Amino acid sequence: MSKQIKRVLKNRVLVTLLAVTTVWFSLTVLLVPNAIACPNFIRTCIYYTDNTYTVQCGYRIWPCCGGIVYQEGCTTIYYMCDIVDC
Repeated sequence: MSKQIKRVLKNRVLVTLLAVTTVWFSLTVLLVPNAIACPNFIRTCIYYTDNTYTVQCGYRIWPCCGGIVYQEGCTTIYYMCDIVDC
C-alpha cells in the first residue's frame, strides 16, 4: 500500500475510535447518579442525659444543603429528632 492510503486508513480508524469513545462517554455520564444530593428537610436532634428526657445536654442540626452539621454539647443514646421541610 502506498503511504497516503495507509495515512487515510489510519486517520479513519482514529476518528472512528474517537467518535465511539465520545458517544460511550456521553452515555455513561448520563447514567451516573448525582453524587451531591441535597435533602429537602432540616433534621434537628436534641440529646438528653437519661431516659426521662427532661435534662437536655446537647443538640445536632443537619441543614438542607449547608453541608455543615451544627453540634453542641453531648450526644447520648437518649434523643428526639424533628424533621422540618426546607
